[in-house]
Amino acid sequence: MVFGFQLLPIHIIAGGVLTLSLLILQILVGTRRIKFKGVKHMMVHRRLAWGMLAVGLVHGSSGLLYFSGVTIP
Repeated sequence: MVFGFQLLPIHIIAGGVLTLSLLILQILVGTRRIKFKGVKHMMVHRRLAWGMLAVGLVHGSSGLLYFSGVTIP
């Protein structure tokens, strides 16, 4: 339980799937298979990177808390 929220294995799996889908989207934007014109391309690429970092941190810390059995009330 983290901040009154019960962590289940499906939450960890969903976080992994979300992280993987963001990674695939980041690769497609970086290789310009999904095209944006001018400055918008780098803006989208940079924001996706920050989103991946945030989701990855939440996913990793949730997994560590779940498997170590730590409870944060």
